[in-house]
Formats: sequence, C-alpha cells, structure tokens
Amino acid sequence: MSGGKTVVELRVHGVSGTPPEAMLNCPTELLERQSGDAEAGFYRRSAWIDDAASPPVDGKWRRLMEVYSWGGLTSGRASRALWLLLLPFTLINLAHWMLPPANHRLPAAVVVALLRLLALSFTLTLLLAMAVAVLDITVWQCGSMDFCSAGWGPLAFLGERSTGVRLALGALPLIVVILMLWFLGREDTSPGADTKAPPDGVVLRSELSPLGKTAFWNRDLSVPRMRACHVTAWTAGLAALVLAAPVKYTHSGAAGAVNIGLLSTNLVILGLAVAATATPSVTGRGGTQASDAMHRAVMVLRWIALGALGVTLAWVAVKGGVPDRLVASFLPGLRSSIFWLLATQALLLIGVFVGTALSMRGTPKGRPRGGDGYRPTLRGFTGPFVALVGWLLGGGLSVGGGLWAAQTLGTLVFSSGDAAKQ
Repeated sequence: MSGGKTVVELRVHGVSGTPPEAMLNCPTELLERQSGDAEAGFYRRSAWIDDAASPPVDGKWRRLMEVYSWGGLTSGRASRALWLLLLPFTLINLAHWMLPPANHRLPAAVVVALLRLLALSFTLTLLLAMAVAVLDITVWQCGSMDFCSAGWGPLAFLGERSTGVRLALGALPLIVVILMLWFLGREDTSPGADTKAPPDGVVLRSELSPLGKTAFWNRDLSVPRMRACHVTAWTAGLAALVLAAPVKYTHSGAAGAVNIGLLSTNLVILGLAVAATATPSVTGRGGTQASDAMHRAVMVLRWIALGALGVTLAWVAVKGGVPDRLVASFLPGLRSSIFWLLATQALLLIGVFVGTALSMRGTPKGRPRGGDGYRPTLRGFTGPFVALVGWLLGGGLSVGGGLWAAQTLGTLVFSSGDAAKQ
C-alpha cells in the first residue's frame, strides 16, 4: 500500500520480456519511469491517466498500476557475455560477505585478509592466462617460426623483428587490458558529507550484519588502494615475465647485471603490492584506515610499477640479449610461475577453510553457528566454497584461452615429442 488510501498493483513480466507499454496497455510516450534505467526499471502511466481511470476520492481506495520491466538484463548484444570472464572476481567478492558471524575476531580477520590475497592472485591468473595466449603461444612460439607467422598479418610483421622487440610489442596488449580494467573499475571516492567509515569486514556474532547498517555503502578509500595494488601486481608481474627470457640467456656482464637488476626491482614492487593487500590497515574495509602518507605511497607505487615496466620493455627490445632465432619452446619462467601461483592459491584456500572453522570455534551445542534464529548454509563454510568455485572457474577459463590460441595458430600437441613429429 502507498499513500494511505492507495493500493498499487505491481506487474512483473516473465522471460518473454513483455514491454511496459503492453503490460500497462498504454503508449510509450505516456509512460513515466519511476526508478531504475532502460535495462530494469519501474514504470507507471502518466498521472493524469491514472487520475482519470481511478480518481482520488476522500475516504475511498484507489488502485494504481505499476510494472517492473527487467528484460534488458537478459537481452542485448552477445558481447555482454564477456562479463563472465570476470565472474571469478565476482565470486571472490561475494565469498567475503558469505562468511559466518565469528566467535573469534583474529581468525576471522585472517580469513578476510586471505580472501583479499586470493582476489589478487586471480588478477595474476588472468595475467598468466593472457601471457600464455599472447606472449608464449603467439609471440614467442609462433613468431619464431616462419611457417606459423607467415599466414597472419601482424604476426608476419613480428616475425621479422628481433626476439626482444617481439616480447616488448607482445606485452602491449596486456598493458591495454589492465589500463581498461583500471578505467572501468574507477569510482568516485572523494570525501562526501558523510565521512563515517563503513563497517568492518569482520562480523562477530554479537554484531549487527553490515548490510543492516546505514554506513555500509559509504565511500571507503581502501577501494582505490586495493585497485592500485591489483594494477601494481599486474604491471610488475608482466615486467618479470618479459625479463625471464633475457635473464635466462644473458645473466653475465653489464647486460646481465641490468637484466637481473630490473627483474629484482619488479619482483620487489610485486612483493610490496602483495604486502599492502595483506595489511588490513592499508586495504582492509572499515577499522583503522591507512594514514595519508601510506595512501599516497600505495598510489605512487602504482606509477612506479608502470614506469619500471616501460623501462623494462625498452631495455628488452634494445639490449636484453635474447637470441633472435630460437627453437620453439615455452616462454622461460611462464610454466614455473603458473605452478607456483596454483600452489599458492591452494594454500590460501586451505587457510580460508581452516580460518573459518577456527572463527566459529566455541559455538555452544544446540545453537546455530550464525546466532539465534540464523543457521548458515554448508555449516558456515559457504564463503570458502564460493571462493573455491571462483578459483576453479578462473583456472578453467585460463586453460580454455590457452587451448583456443594454440588451436587457432597451429596444431595443438601435448609434449615435445609430439611436436617433433609434426
């Protein structure tokens, strides 16, 4: 009911996507959108039409009709499905808010930090997946074989360049991707009228759910700091991947010293991004926030990482010391990076499950782990399982991308012996 003596009839269409004008039997130009947007919104007829059909009379009820049109959410261009590539990130963010109310703050806080690190590792998974498809299969392997690169215009151009130049140019699409994600993920985090910090990421049994607090949606400067850490990790990780080949083939003399120095610099930057992500006062929601100096340091580190990447690509293209004609093989350092990242993610997931169990430890027998009148699904482990699903999905998408690139550019083989027979 609305307005005391007014009842609103709400109509919602089915999967066929019936337009608002058909549900209200009214021309489009006489409809008024009450809220929402073109994809999903609430519509009513113009006020004068409703007044004529059901005039307001004191002491009597009047009926108004309103429709909810959500057809835009399930229709549109096929390119909209590309958001599924970011589904692992959606799931890891969702997992945080599916953690059970905790009896012990410390293990719960550790779980939240581990989930932040796991989300950062998903960014590195996306980086390595693109590195497999672009740097390894396309630039390093196909670009070094005339019969492979000759049939593709851009690859034919790359095939005529030196290996160092090919690596530097092959890194450019990966830079474009992180810049696009950086641009799309930006938001207004300037201080507003309400400067109260949002609720802490850790929820205790004795506390109200963060979703029930008015400050839940308040601006939080930990968001841009977290985004800066992801950009920094991607940038430094890409630079390290590009430097793996120069370090392998030239690790002595002046050129070797520069290669090792640049690799060490980028790994240190990557380590700082990981450390900042794991630190609650820097990237944690609510609670004690980072100082202004720390905030500036995280933001500046992002630009330092971009600068180091630019220097790295220029050096590898000109003086990296990578032989020009190599027998087709895997890009040095890539496979070991994938294995180490998978092992790290497995350990992080184990830590999330163990920490969640410890955070619920001590719940009295016969009482739900979530508190009075609340019983979480999967015995309180829904959050960890959602994070696990996100990890498996991210790995599957990564493997699929590599297989697609291999099948597009050549014949897919699974061993060096099979490759020699081709």
